[in-house]
Amino acid sequence: MLSPDLGSPFSRFLPRWRLAVVLLPAALLGWLAACGGKEKANPTDAFHLWFQRSPEQRLAQAPEEVRSCQPCHRQVVADWLQNGMSDTLGPLPEPFRQHLFQQGEEDALRQWHQNPRSQSRYRVETPTDQNGHATLAIVEERLGVDGGPNTRRSQELGYRIGAGVHAISLVAREGPRWFFAPLEYFNNVGFVLAPTEFRNQPLGLTRTITNECLACHTTDPLPESFPLNHLQDAMPVGLSCNSCHGPGDAHVAKMTALKQSDREQAYDGVSEILNPAGLPAERQLDLCARCHLQGDARLELTPDGTPRAVPGENLFQRRAAYVPKNPGPDYGFVSQVHRLSLSACFQQSPDMSCASCHDSHAPPRVQGRQSFLDACQSCHPQGHVRSGASMKGGDCVSCHMRLSQPFDLGHMEVHDHWVRIRPPAPEHFSTLREIETTDGQIQRYRYRAGGGHEFSAREEAAMKAMALAHLGNTAGALREFQTLPAPGSPEAIRGTKDEGPWPVLELPMMHFVRGRSLYESRDLAQAEAAYRDALKLDPKLAEARINLAWILVELERLDEAQDIVQGLLVDLPDSEAPWNLMAVVAEKKQRPEDVEEAFQESLKRNPTQAAIWRALGQHRISRKRYSEAMQAFQQAYTVDPKLPGLSVDIRKLAQSIGGNF
Repeated sequence: MLSPDLGSPFSRFLPRWRLAVVLLPAALLGWLAACGGKEKANPTDAFHLWFQRSPEQRLAQAPEEVRSCQPCHRQVVADWLQNGMSDTLGPLPEPFRQHLFQQGEEDALRQWHQNPRSQSRYRVETPTDQNGHATLAIVEERLGVDGGPNTRRSQELGYRIGAGVHAISLVAREGPRWFFAPLEYFNNVGFVLAPTEFRNQPLGLTRTITNECLACHTTDPLPESFPLNHLQDAMPVGLSCNSCHGPGDAHVAKMTALKQSDREQAYDGVSEILNPAGLPAERQLDLCARCHLQGDARLELTPDGTPRAVPGENLFQRRAAYVPKNPGPDYGFVSQVHRLSLSACFQQSPDMSCASCHDSHAPPRVQGRQSFLDACQSCHPQGHVRSGASMKGGDCVSCHMRLSQPFDLGHMEVHDHWVRIRPPAPEHFSTLREIETTDGQIQRYRYRAGGGHEFSAREEAAMKAMALAHLGNTAGALREFQTLPAPGSPEAIRGTKDEGPWPVLELPMMHFVRGRSLYESRDLAQAEAAYRDALKLDPKLAEARINLAWILVELERLDEAQDIVQGLLVDLPDSEAPWNLMAVVAEKKQRPEDVEEAFQESLKRNPTQAAIWRALGQHRISRKRYSEAMQAFQQAYTVDPKLPGLSVDIRKLAQSIGGNF
């Protein structure tokens, strides 16, 4: 008999909303991370990635667009290459790799990091490949269950997210799929457990990396794939000039064609490129808000396949971000735009943007603190003279933009961009959390009250429903969804001419989220209708097709489910999901040979599915193939020794065939 969790569409696929993580909403409520001083890495042994690379090396590794700008804009490019944003994604630097290869077993960077919640431990090792070349790998060891043996798994390391000015996330690969490693590297402490490792259900080697996670770290086009982390041999690099200036090919071609000696005479004044300084303040803010406004929930309001926004477009016509209705003293690592907009100086200064204080190319450490103080004094020339307050050795930044630990990241401090006369004292969190809101109350973000793109009342309801679903508040999401036309009705998927170029009710993912929420409330008929609404708008939407098929299986409409599966097998050749569906359909139709084949094909695509290995073992027991069943159970145990019921299955089978656990 197959494990019952194989039939749950809710556990399968989730909407692509957030940059960093794709999670089950219930897991969001379990975020709890200890970040005390238990790391074994010695700060004196840590390796500073950023400062091991010269400007010449960074230029050589920079996107081609940056290199093409360098001949005419040497100082701007030189400043940009000192900015971590220029190198936010790429291979692990060779000096760092060599540093790790030279570490001995007793060195700090080779020590194990124990996760007390999962009873797993992790470290970076340097195995040799089949050609005898040294490689890097993240290794997981897990304690056995019920007297069973410990298990060991590894994934290849070779890529990073983050420049290494302060820290990097490690990209782990298992075959063609990308994952976040459960260790991160901080320059001040070395390797530490990633914050997600201290959830109630730690993710270990299973936290996927998708295009959403990479979009703020590269200007390169990213492969469209399914599964979403099937990124194979993609080699994206950091942000280029195009990120803020738009496409630059025409500009480079025009300027290159003009010889240096006669540029002034031949130049017609049309640069063929955007200068963001000429944009209205809110459109300038949009450029930063794309990645420095994470919010508690973020919704992309354009269908899959829509081209990226061009600099100068209204960001919030294409995206909605939800932030706490009642902001508190805590702030997240990627909260700068939201926190700035809470400031009285921002609300009273319609021309204020990030560039009012920040150099657009040079990082703060190069820009220099005095330039920030000068920016303050340009609007507040009297400083504290008027109030008579004493600076007590501080300055504008240290007194009014407190330096404190963000609530979602340990081992570093950042400035709160909520500029206040008397900010609260800095905080240090012994526990971390993922979202800012503590009371569950959220609102759609706007730079200023009453500003920004206007949505219709039903669009507002649909967006809030999606945001609440993302945060795990299914009941709240359903209340908002109930104000919309019923699933399956013609009005459910029909926008109006007043709702802009991308009406929210014509967004396929909105109907997918509605279907998922309805399924969780066990309203299968309405969930089916919502998934079918999504497919009317996008017949190829993989998540909706898969979840619809699971519902049809649950309703015993096997022929309909099989028809969907046949199409999925063609359209999603790299995904295990259609084969898992096929296995369930085949079992219900009593076709045992097809069950075996479907499981084998599924595991060929993703051998880390412990539940599928277990289901294969159970199927083989039903066919009296006991030795092969034990092999499948052992594979399941290697992947997840804590899989519920697995150790019992192994013991029973071992007793019946006279083997060992």
